[in-house]
Amino acid sequence: MSTTNLVNVLKLENEDFEFYPTSPAMLEYIHAQMLRDFNRRLGKSSDKLYCSVLDVGAGAGGAVTALTQGKRFAIEKSQRLLSEMPREVIVLGTDFFSQSLIDKRCDVVFSNPPFSIFESWSVKLINEANCAYIYLVVPQRWKDNEAINTAIKDRSGDAVVIWSGDFREADRVARARVDIVKIRLIDTSRWNHYTS
Repeated sequence: MSTTNLVNVLKLENEDFEFYPTSPAMLEYIHAQMLRDFNRRLGKSSDKLYCSVLDVGAGAGGAVTALTQGKRFAIEKSQRLLSEMPREVIVLGTDFFSQSLIDKRCDVVFSNPPFSIFESWSVKLINEANCAYIYLVVPQRWKDNEAINTAIKDRSGDAVVIWSGDFREADRVARARVDIVKIRLIDTSRWNHYTS
């Protein structure tokens, strides 16, 4: 189903929880960054990734499917979007704010959160994620957000913007200016690959 048709169905079924699919260009930047981080650590030179990824607010599973050929996990609220998700994506829950993430160990957590609640969403992810890296697609005002920056500091993490742009060329157009932020949470020299 096309994104436009899917959005129309979501609106009719009262399940449009700010569904703005991450664009292919954004996913390419994230994938390229993950290749550098994971394959270099493992001494590989492949363009394929087999790390485990949890997508929080996974939509129909397009992002997690594009990012890895390894284990794919999702948390998604919309029953309609869950019905569109590929079978190989393992759904770990439907209500992000009632989930605990500490027991969901993986290599990467990815999220393109609803922008109306991006602060509380991002802070929960940063505080609870059990992974090496978090990739967030968030409004550029995240940089001045005290709660997000405190959460990163409290986890002894570091954050870097790997891409800046907007959703003007995305399947569902939006004017918001966004950053893709990579947050490294652990000392990667001691990190173990969580593919099993």
